[in-house]
Amino acid sequence: MARVQLRLEEFENRISRNPELGSQSAQARAIGVPITTHHRVLHGTREPSGAYVIGLLLLFASPALAAEIRDLFEVDLEVTPPVRKDKALSVEEVLALPASVDIKTAGLAIGIGRTKAHELARAGEFPCPVLPVGNQYKVPKAAILAVLRLQQPEEQTSAQPATSAVA
Repeated sequence: MARVQLRLEEFENRISRNPELGSQSAQARAIGVPITTHHRVLHGTREPSGAYVIGLLLLFASPALAAEIRDLFEVDLEVTPPVRKDKALSVEEVLALPASVDIKTAGLAIGIGRTKAHELARAGEFPCPVLPVGNQYKVPKAAILAVLRLQQPEEQTSAQPATSAVA
């Protein structure tokens, strides 16, 4: 099995010729890999993948050689950023929440990550009232709406208010 390792001095020498590639994130984009992969390769904690090697070849090759590499391989250097599993909730999602939610969901509704939400709840500094229930925290939906200055849309009902007939 072939072992591939980046010659860091040579890499830095070639990178220094192109001021647009001064940051590791710019280098990673040019190579076509996520920044974490590039960082690990640079620090020797990960071997470069085939895609990484091809990205480097295309980055440093002459235009003619780069064209030949592209002819030989199907190359897609578009790097999609990692998708966060926990994204902030939309207004519609917040309004659709049940009467009370766990601290993680409440944090997402307010724009706070899971870890920070737990830290704030433990410190008693969460932006809205938190109810400890056993070993977890619950947050009333009404409190989340108040912090976000949202109002629950009133339910459309056909029932008319009761009137008393006094004679």
